[in-house]
Amino acid sequence: MVPDTFRFYIHGVWMAIKLKKKIEYRREAATTVQAYWRGWLVRRRQKLCLELLRRSKNLVARSDELIQAASKVATLSRALINILIS
Repeated sequence: MVPDTFRFYIHGVWMAIKLKKKIEYRREAATTVQAYWRGWLVRRRQKLCLELLRRSKNLVARSDELIQAASKVATLSRALINILIS
């Protein structure tokens, strides 16, 4: 049998371990909440910049498509002019 004093010490150790785990859990939870808030604030602040960047990339892609189409049209029109002239 375990004497009462040892039970008291064992109980104290268990409570210390339990408290340590609880503190670690709450610290991780607080860090997670802070990370979500920080991310939300940054997204809110950078929303306009990100939207402008997205639009400019789409515009560049679209202009490349239009330039390619225009070069094809120019080639076809030169071919038609050559056919009409000859």
